[in-house]
Amino acid sequence: MHNQQEPIIEELAIERARLIAIDRNSTSGDKAILWVETSQTSSCSKCEAQSGCQHSFLGRWFDRGADSLPVICELDQADLLVVGQWVNVGFPAGLLTKAALLSYVFPPVAMIALAIAFEQWFDSELLAIGGAVMGFLLALATIRRVTAKQFQLPGFQPQFLGLSNSSPLS
Repeated sequence: MHNQQEPIIEELAIERARLIAIDRNSTSGDKAILWVETSQTSSCSKCEAQSGCQHSFLGRWFDRGADSLPVICELDQADLLVVGQWVNVGFPAGLLTKAALLSYVFPPVAMIALAIAFEQWFDSELLAIGGAVMGFLLALATIRRVTAKQFQLPGFQPQFLGLSNSSPLS
């Protein structure tokens, strides 16, 4: 049986990240904030068909690069770390699925629902288009509000799991 406070490694998606800063002063008690930088990795550079692949072409145009995020860890662990090291960060495994559903399913459903409602209420195609745009914008605002609240909860925050054994290229 395991302690409720300890993360269950099997239920976490593990991501390798580079430590870019250690903030020992922003939290109270025996906690520190590690600022880590994750980057999206792709197998496009190893693919033989990359010159004719649309995914590779679009990926070069819309590459987000690196994202930095705060990870809370114990102060005594943070004292052993050095900026530039590679660390393992754990994310709740279901978080990616929930985020994908919220991001990719909710906006089109809201667009269609408001477009149909506006078409029924006003009997006008122009207002139905306006309803679709309004549904999309309301969905985006809802996603922003929900994610801002969710990431404040402890179960949705990334967890420091320790040093990474290898470089990100291996």
